[in-house]
Amino acid sequence: MGNWKLELGKMAIYMAFPVTSFYVYHQVDWFEDQIEDMHRKVRTKESITNKKELQECVEMMRSHQDKKFKDELAKMKSELSSLEDKS
Repeated sequence: MGNWKLELGKMAIYMAFPVTSFYVYHQVDWFEDQIEDMHRKVRTKESITNKKELQECVEMMRSHQDKKFKDELAKMKSELSSLEDKS
């Protein structure tokens, strides 16, 4: 163990490192050009059309599932009402 000055220095380093790291990594201005370059590489016309096609497919599947669910619900209601009529 060291004296109180050494312990104070260690504590300052332990506290300053995460705060400084947080500050540096959240400065968008410093990395804005690199981020724009990455977006240009990733977002092409092909990727945009693929995303639209994927969204259309998801909507189609959801509507199909909703229709199936409504049909099953109507069938259950009709079975329930027929059971109630018999009793």
